[in-house]
Amino acid sequence: MAAADAPITVKEILSLKSIGIKEQFITFTNVTMESEKYICVRETFPQHSVVIIDMSRPMQPLRRPITADSALMNPNGRLLALKASLPGTTQENLQVFNIETKAKMKSCQMPGQVSFWKWITPELLGLVTQASVYHWSIEGDSEPVKMFDRTANLANNQIINYKCDSSEKWLVLIGIAPGSPERPQLVKGNMQLFSVDQQRSQALEAHAASFASFKVFQVMSIHQFLYLLQQKVLMLARQHQSCILSNLVPSQRPQLVKGNMQLFSVDQQRSQALEAHAASFASFKVMSIHQFLYLLQQKVLMLARQHQSCILSNLVPSQISHRYSLIHVITKLGLLYVYDLKTAAAVYTNRISLDPIFLTSESSSGRGFYAINRRGQVLLATVNQSTIVSFWYFLILLAAQQS
Repeated sequence: MAAADAPITVKEILSLKSIGIKEQFITFTNVTMESEKYICVRETFPQHSVVIIDMSRPMQPLRRPITADSALMNPNGRLLALKASLPGTTQENLQVFNIETKAKMKSCQMPGQVSFWKWITPELLGLVTQASVYHWSIEGDSEPVKMFDRTANLANNQIINYKCDSSEKWLVLIGIAPGSPERPQLVKGNMQLFSVDQQRSQALEAHAASFASFKVFQVMSIHQFLYLLQQKVLMLARQHQSCILSNLVPSQRPQLVKGNMQLFSVDQQRSQALEAHAASFASFKVMSIHQFLYLLQQKVLMLARQHQSCILSNLVPSQISHRYSLIHVITKLGLLYVYDLKTAAAVYTNRISLDPIFLTSESSSGRGFYAINRRGQVLLATVNQSTIVSFWYFLILLAAQQS
């Protein structure tokens, strides 16, 4: 499929190297992008500094001499959160600054190491320690509030993401751990799903998750969904072979391990009520549960000869296109998988980057997402409005012929 006809278009909107960011600092631990508004880069040479890139004027980065272990720009405003260890202690100092007024808004000291933190809303920071998860509001003079203890499946895991839904009633913590001795390159994904109302946790095996909403019926209220990407098999369906391996003759094509998309309810009471209501609709068959976990199983990635051999491709945080009801699944090897939000059907696959992708961020327009790769390219992937309708029509005709 020609690039002009593709349903998803990808373009480079910025090169971090072009604004003076050295390649050694273009990593997961040094670069953060909490929203499409700002990118924050932490440099340690030739001096400690924090570079703030306003995406409305990216060629005018703001570089400040700041020593910190981590730096996060607020998703909406010009607020900078800094985290630094206190010398000689196990404590960490957290501070929030207003860049425009150059004033410190808030600070606190955590008794233990904060292994991961993130803006989960414009007013709320999520803090993950070795044992527990806290929420810290930047409003008022409140201290961090403990939300839940980490489950055993996340012990000795590197935490890579933490999210909440729009109501802040569902929380999900995601970590990764080394694979088994037989397959050490196969990174394990572990997840903890927590219900604030029920004060209960569920331990799951997964690598990426995103919350989204849509109406099951026109007369029904909005239902929350958690899309759980359980990383075991990346090659999901037969059509992916033609997209990724089209240049290989059959004898060169590696063996693929296939998987499937599964749905799980996380709200039994609401789902039972919805199922009872849906029973009166003859055409309503599968979509009868209020909240689901979408599991994408991934084990190994057997791509092509140009990748030398069997290479594992881990998932980076998935993104939702709310405007077009699409799930974007991105791998570190630069592969994009697109799924329909309501049916979990695979609709499109393509490579969007030749360099490893380590960070993604949702586009506020709901049309796509941003991705940053190791070369320093900031990529914007969006739905091609001029071709998406014809592409969907082609898929419908193809499905009708195969049925």
